[in-house]
Amino acid sequence: MSLNVQTRGSSNSRTNSDLVVRQIDPKAYRLYADWGPFVAMMRMMTHKSAMGNKSAMGGTLKAAKNIANAIGPKFEWVEKDPGTPYGLAQAEYAAGDLTVVVDKGEMFTVRDIIYVRTTGEQLLVTDISSDTLTVTRGFAGTTAAVIPSGERLILQANTFAEGTGSPSPIAWDPTAPFNYTQIFKKSTANTRTGLQTKEYGASNTMEELRRDVFEEFIQERARQYYFGEASIDVSGSTPVRTTGGLNSFITSNVTDMDGSFTYAKWMDFVDSFFRYGAMDKILFCSSEIMKNIQLEVLGNTEFAISPKSKEYGINVKRVTTAFGDVDIALDRTLNYYAEEGKGLGFVIEPKLISEVVLEADKWHPNVQDNDTDGREDQILGECGLKVCQQKRHAKLIL
Repeated sequence: MSLNVQTRGSSNSRTNSDLVVRQIDPKAYRLYADWGPFVAMMRMMTHKSAMGNKSAMGGTLKAAKNIANAIGPKFEWVEKDPGTPYGLAQAEYAAGDLTVVVDKGEMFTVRDIIYVRTTGEQLLVTDISSDTLTVTRGFAGTTAAVIPSGERLILQANTFAEGTGSPSPIAWDPTAPFNYTQIFKKSTANTRTGLQTKEYGASNTMEELRRDVFEEFIQERARQYYFGEASIDVSGSTPVRTTGGLNSFITSNVTDMDGSFTYAKWMDFVDSFFRYGAMDKILFCSSEIMKNIQLEVLGNTEFAISPKSKEYGINVKRVTTAFGDVDIALDRTLNYYAEEGKGLGFVIEPKLISEVVLEADKWHPNVQDNDTDGREDQILGECGLKVCQQKRHAKLIL
């Protein structure tokens, strides 16, 4: 009986590929591991707040994993807005007209001095009826002139004669914005046989499957925190709530650069969101905006690694401007929402935004039915976004 061997030399051309030992890295690499920095910052800020002045990155963070700072699924907060000190003329008024209609008469009281921006004329308010102001023209030695339609009439000051009593009282009505917490949950499962089978990268273990699911869990929350709408549906047996995101709250400071990012437009945008105070803001932006900041802003201002780059567990770069410092964080989540070749970003003032947690994120193991030949784990959390004073935040569209 002859042997089944190759003759005349050695060759591996007939090697059985099923018998070749494969070299496989034991680690499973994830595609989107660096997405969701806004959610990461929200959670770190929540931990830091609950622990007082202790650093969110400190060793006591583990003790804060079960933090809940909400007592119900709907949360509200109180805001007061004194408004901007001017009104817009609703028509053109001749030099002799003694009544002027503005878009917001509530900004003015009797004895207010109004400055007309384009002519330098000053008016004295003598009576108010809703949005109609009765005025003295050419007050304080100024010259009466035509007031153009849409002119900005600036509230300059109030004036009184000696010995007069107290002025008309002013009180700003508070508003109560609100949002809902939203239930976020996902599960992963494997059969008993699948769990017992050895695989490269340990890709079938519950620990690895949990990591896969957790990434999508965080990314879904990131998308909701940007573009969610606050809602409640009570048509079923139990309510379904969704939390509103930044896009639903930020309505005042919205800048559209119409596809053309320039340094001048950037400075106008920065001026707009620093107008209402605070010297530090964070811009979460898509890739295209980050590219334009690098190209257009780098040569005109200081652009350096922020000394606070890890305060909330995210990497940021800092742009220093005459109006204040802007920390820039790339969030590729926003790439989904930007038009092709354009960009999108949201500016926040960290002290005025927080995550409200009704139930902290937690894995619940073995939620499968009793007769299931396998295992299913579920991660569940209930939380929402609190956005105070939306005028102190901003949205950028490229």
